[in-house]
Formats: sequence, C-alpha cells, structure tokens
Amino acid sequence: MRLNFTHPFVVRVGLPMAGLFFISVMLLGFVFRASPRNGFARLVARAFSFPALRAGGEVVSLDEYYKYEEALAQWYAFDKESNAAAALVRDRLMERLIVIALERTLAKEYRINVKSKEVADFSARLSAGVPDFERFLSERYGWSQRDFRQLVAEPLALEQKLRAGISDFENVLSQRRGIVPVKRYLE
Repeated sequence: MRLNFTHPFVVRVGLPMAGLFFISVMLLGFVFRASPRNGFARLVARAFSFPALRAGGEVVSLDEYYKYEEALAQWYAFDKESNAAAALVRDRLMERLIVIALERTLAKEYRINVKSKEVADFSARLSAGVPDFERFLSERYGWSQRDFRQLVAEPLALEQKLRAGISDFENVLSQRRGIVPVKRYLE
C-alpha cells in the first residue's frame, strides 16, 4: 500500500499535525537553549527524561542534575560564608555525576548491587545525628527523605560496596575515567 499525500485527509489533518509537531520540537529546543533552568524546561526534562550527561553506558538525567544543582544553590544561599562561583559549582557537580555514572557502570560489570534495605540503613546512619532530619533536608537542600536516599545515600552506599568488592577501586575508577567516553549535554 502506498501513501497518497494528495488524499484530502492527509492534506487537511496529517500535514498540519506534522507541521505542528515540528514547530513544537523546535520551540522546545529554543526553550532549552534560552533558559534550560526555567520551570517549563524542568517539567519537560522530567517528563521526557532528557540526559544531562552520558558516561559509558550510564545516563544521568537532566532532572537528577537539576535536583543536585538546586540543592547546592540552596546550600550556598543558606551558608552565607561560602562564596563559591556558580561555574565552579557546576563543574564540580558534573565531575561528581560522571563519577556516579562510572560507579554504576562498574557495579553492573562486577555484579555489585545495593538493596533498598541497605540504602535505608545507610541513610539512617547518615541522618542519625541530625534532629528533625526531614526539616533539615527541606530547609537546607529543598529535598524530601526520598530525594536524600536517591541522590545521596544510594550513590554513597554503592561506592562503599564497590570499595569493598573491588580490591583496587580507586585505580580501576581512574582508569575508567580515562577511557570511557563522556558526553556532556549541558554547557
């Protein structure tokens, strides 16, 4: 069966829909180029799971990147004595996210995983000395307990298991850092 591009349905409905789709994609691109940190861009990044970076086979989502970035911005706003430049903070954040992605790759390769119970225990140990930990997270970082487990406790618990499971972890990680291609999608 051949497509008939002169059929009335295609001309009246199909072509305008294709044009609307193309214009929408172009507008989304302009929104992200102009202001990748506005609320609409965040919503689209969360809905479509756009990548912030790719290291090897692992992808760090733009939404995950934004959560870290907002937490750091909130921390620096809260801690008036810290005067870190925004570009330096973003560079350090990207480097940390690259390490997290590489650790995820190593965990798959060495078949090391962290169970949710281990993450919960690790999270409890990290929060043990802080009274009203939920309020602390909310005020300092704008996070919930779930965000903390996902963004802090889980990567640290995985890193701890990797250190225990791989005899020369630091060396393996630095070698990986040198050979694994890293693609940054943010400038």
